[in-house]
Amino acid sequence: MTNEQKLKYAVVLLSIDLIVGLLAAVISPHYFHDTASSVVSKFLFPLADALIFAFFIWQIALKQNWARIVSLIIFIVLLVVTVFSIAFSHSITAMTESISNHAASQHAIMLFAFIIPAIQRLLEAVALFLLFTKSMNVVFQKQKS
Repeated sequence: MTNEQKLKYAVVLLSIDLIVGLLAAVISPHYFHDTASSVVSKFLFPLADALIFAFFIWQIALKQNWARIVSLIIFIVLLVVTVFSIAFSHSITAMTESISNHAASQHAIMLFAFIIPAIQRLLEAVALFLLFTKSMNVVFQKQKS
């Protein structure tokens, strides 16, 4: 696989990750009938997050090394958060009890709390692996004018 193909696949994987995150952000308030949450937390934060992530994807596609490095740092932080959220799932159990007792809500919580973030971290890990292979260092070197 050539470096350009690796870059293209990484950008596609990160774009899929972005779409999955946006869909999860749009769909999750419908499952978690939380009236205490504001429009800001339900829609504006996910939208701002998506715009920032889209900016990083764009900069990676433009072969900006700083975007590749910052994306790796963000991935590590998100991976730790995802692992801790799965490890300390007793808070998820409390959420399940406070929402309602029907099975659809419990399945939605499992989907949005564990499965979707795990899929997103997997997509990000593969993309970053492609971006940080030794041969890709040449692609991300600063262009001399």
